[in-house]
Amino acid sequence: MSEAEALEDDDVPTYPSEFHGWRGWVVEKGLLKSVNDKQIWTPGEPFEADCSLGKTHKRIPWPGCHCGLYSVKSLTKLRSNSYHNVGAFGKVAIWGEILESSDGYKSQFAYPLIIWVAHLDWRKVDALRGRYGVPVMLGNPYTMSEPKEDE
Repeated sequence: MSEAEALEDDDVPTYPSEFHGWRGWVVEKGLLKSVNDKQIWTPGEPFEADCSLGKTHKRIPWPGCHCGLYSVKSLTKLRSNSYHNVGAFGKVAIWGEILESSDGYKSQFAYPLIIWVAHLDWRKVDALRGRYGVPVMLGNPYTMSEPKEDE
């Protein structure tokens, strides 16, 4: 029996408040896009996960499937996955259905809280500023430390 088959409907957790994760984006024409499938993160709207395999699940993310919005728990982990090199990286609010692993999360919804653009892509800062309603700044992902929770 697979992990998904073993889960009952009520076994997938829904958290009452948001969590925070880290992720990277590609930046094209002033918009954030998911690294792997290039889906646009529409400014001002929560990004909602779907199943990229076209499967119909009762909930997304679904255990045993790749669906969901991926984020990691720390900037250090983001660096180890090289997702800080793709154009922009940042801290995101995640909520709805959330599956947690040792390194990160798969969530139903996400929205950027703060966006950093790597120094080499400094021209992209102006294109992103004001679009998502969150701070956008230059950041050196190799030397910056993880901001404290209140930053």
